[in-house]
Order: sequence, then C-alpha cells, then structure tokens
Amino acid sequence: MNAFTRENSAYLKFGAFILLCGVLFFHGFLILYDKWFWYGSYYSHGPLVVLAFIWLFLRRLKKYNPASENPAKKLYGFLVITVSIIIYLFAVWKNVDIFAPWAIYIFIVGNSILFLGRHFVIKNIGIYLYLLLAIPVPQIIIDRFTFELNLFASYTSEIFISFIYPSILRNGNILNVNGHHIAITHECSGLSNLVSMFSIVWLMALFQSKKIISVIDYLISIPAAIVSNILRIVIITILVVNGYGKIALDDLHSEIGMAVFIIIVILIAVFNELPEKNQGHDSKSLSIRLKDYLNRNEKLLNAYILFMLILVFAGFIIFDKHNITEPVNEILLKDKIPASIGGWKSQDEVLGENYYSVLGTNDLLMRAYREKGGNAKSDTVYLYIIRSNDTLSAFHRPEVCLRGEGYELLTQEELDLYINKKNMIPVKRLLFLDKKQGLLVYYWYYLNGKNLKDGIRYRLSFLLNINTGISGSFIRISKPVDLNEISKEEEKMKQFANEVIPEILKYL
Repeated sequence: MNAFTRENSAYLKFGAFILLCGVLFFHGFLILYDKWFWYGSYYSHGPLVVLAFIWLFLRRLKKYNPASENPAKKLYGFLVITVSIIIYLFAVWKNVDIFAPWAIYIFIVGNSILFLGRHFVIKNIGIYLYLLLAIPVPQIIIDRFTFELNLFASYTSEIFISFIYPSILRNGNILNVNGHHIAITHECSGLSNLVSMFSIVWLMALFQSKKIISVIDYLISIPAAIVSNILRIVIITILVVNGYGKIALDDLHSEIGMAVFIIIVILIAVFNELPEKNQGHDSKSLSIRLKDYLNRNEKLLNAYILFMLILVFAGFIIFDKHNITEPVNEILLKDKIPASIGGWKSQDEVLGENYYSVLGTNDLLMRAYREKGGNAKSDTVYLYIIRSNDTLSAFHRPEVCLRGEGYELLTQEELDLYINKKNMIPVKRLLFLDKKQGLLVYYWYYLNGKNLKDGIRYRLSFLLNINTGISGSFIRISKPVDLNEISKEEEKMKQFANEVIPEILKYL
C-alpha cells in the first residue's frame, strides 16, 4: 500500500510541518529537558503537565467541529506566531535561554488560534493556562519568590512548633529548638510543593463536571501546598529533637516530604470526580474531520511549510554564528585584586560551594578590610562583589537577602558617593538592625565601565549585550555601626570608598 497518495497528502504535509517545528525549536526543547530533569529542579512536574495538556486538548478537540468554526480572519494567529518566532530567534541570537521555552508556548497558542480559531482557545483557556506550569520562569523571579516563601515557612513553622516546644527561637531562617539548629533552606521554601500541587490539583479541576468542585480545587491548591510543606518541617523538627536527625535530614528527608504530599493529594482526590468517558466523536471521526480541515486549508499549510523552512535555515545561521564561542579563561577577582590597597589590608572570607551554585557564578569576592595598623573589629569594612561574564548571576539585593539573616531594614535612600573630583557613584544606602547592632550598606552595579544604581536597568542592559564580551558586577560595601554614632561610622565607610573603590573598579 502506497502511503504517498494524494488522499494522504494532507497528513504528510501536516507531518512535515510538525517535523520542521521540532527542528526549529530543537534548542528550546533541550532547554526544557534540562529544566525538567535537572536534579532538584522546580520543574520536575513539567512532563506530567505536558502529557496532561495533550490529553485534555484531545478530549476538547473531539467535541470540536472545524467546519463550524473555520475562522475567516487568521490575522490574530499570524500575529501571535510572529511574536513567538521573534522571541525565539532573539533567544538563540543573544543566548538568553529563558526566552526559548516561552517562545514555544506562545507558538502553540498562536497555532491553536490560526488552525482552530480564537473561540476555541478562549473557550478552553483553562488548559492553556495549565500548560504554563511546565514553562520555566526567569531565575531572578524564582529566587525572589523562593526567598519570600522561605521566610514565610520559617515564620509559620515557628508558630506551629511553639505549641510543641515553647522555647523555640528563630533567627532569620534558622530555628533553634532545644539546642538543635535547623536551617530552613531554599529546598524547604515550599515552592516545589506549590507548583507540584498546582499540576495535580488543577488537573483534577479541569475535568470536573461540577463547576463548584473545580473552583474549590483551584482555591484549595495554595493552602494545601503550604500545609504540606509546614507539616514536613514540623515532622522533621520533631524527629531531630528526639534524636533521629540522621533519618530526618539524610536518610529519609525527601521521602518524608513526599509522603506528606501524597497524603494531602489523596485527601483532595477523595472529594473529586473521576474523569468521565468522553462522549464526543471517536478517534476515527476526528481523523476524518482533521483531514477534511487540512484539505480545505491546503494553501495555508503549503505557505506555512515554506515559511518554516526559511525559519529553520535562519535559525541554523543564527545559532552557528552566536553560540559557538571560544572558552575564556578569566582570572578570578580574588586572584586578581590585591589584598592590600593604599592604607588598607584585607582578608578573604571563607565561602561554601553552595554560594557559587546558588548565585550562578564562580567569580565571587568577599573580603574584610581594615586600615593598616588598626585591629578594631568595629572598624572593619566588608566588600562583596559578584561578577558575571555573558551570564546574568542570580544575586539578591541586600534589602532582600539580609532579611533572611535576621536583619530588619530601618531606612533606605539613594545618594551620590564621592570618589574624587571627577567621580560620583550613584548608590543605594540602607541601614539595618540586628538586635542592638546596626549594619550600614551601600550597593550599586558596574557594567562595562558604568556605575548604575537601578537593578532593572542593569539587567536589561546586560541581556541586550550578551554575546558581546560583556562583564557586569554587583558591588556591596557594608560596615557594622553603632546606632548612636552613625555619622562617625559612615565617615569611615566613605573614606574606604574614596581610597579603595577606584582601584577595585580598575579590575572589573
């Protein structure tokens, strides 16, 4: 039997179109694969979401008759597809990986509008929103959200555990319970619980016949995830305090969280209906209707295949020119910047490997500076630099990260830091309080010879100049201060900035 007949030409062309889409977006699919299957990823639920979307899409499609909704105006679909292609090619050109999966998502929506019509997408908007759970978001958003969830988990856990152990004390994200110090790390933030709970409970909601149950599912998903995470922390704390720390923190740490999560999901599932057998058209009928629809839109499909061929060719050229780069052996800041500058000497602070992995850079400098001849700890000024080369590091602003260390932000303002007669650096000035000790902080950004105080402007400029040999740094100087003598303490920090920072900038 010959498959290459005119009768089957619609299927063959549709298959060619799918193949070209796979080739064009291959780099984006690799990014999704890495995000979904990377150990410790927040997107391990991604494959489940995609499979569930396909299942839901086919169920909805069986009830849809293309002949009754053959849109005369296809402009909306073309516009959305064009936007997706522009975003994807920009992502490949500038090597901004996070944009590629979003381009794929927009491309799926655009093709749904083009081939099935706006009304189909609007009517089934729930399944398209559900698919968003599989799409990675920028790391800067993840870091900020994780940090806030981290603090929330610490606060909430402290409240619940205090009913069992009233002597509990919390310092930032560290819980002190009967002499045991339990750190609420990023993994304990509950973000993974949150998105995993969404992927399961929202799926239940999408196939419920009663709208009230669907609404309850959507509403209950967030508190269910929070309860699941807090229960895990409480159980682990109880085990640690009672001498089962190795089991709770090493042997069965993940399993405890998984067991609590599964129990919560089962309790929710008990009150949900099983998916009904689809009463729409059978698969054979759907196949016939699909072929008829493709035949009626043969000219559109032919033009689309030609368009995709051109895009695949363009994609290969862009990828070849902008993604094959020679490795650069850059000297790290800690090896490049002298330990002694002018009248100041310094000592490197010891940093764990987790600092580098969390921040996404291997070029991280943290030094404690004192004037030569001075030994008073109160005169120490700390310099903290995170440097990025063609990859934007995931640093936290001090007003965010210092809260996790137990500091309370008292004041914040902007000022121009005097360096010399020709140089004034725009900085953010922050004053924190930790118990009775104050901490004064200046921070700013340095990008290709320019000092910037605006983080959004820094990130946008960095992204637009990726693959051009760009180098950017986040710079922070801080000093413990006596709140009764802030002016005097701040003069010492300004002196450090005036004498040391100009030399530091020469190495960035």
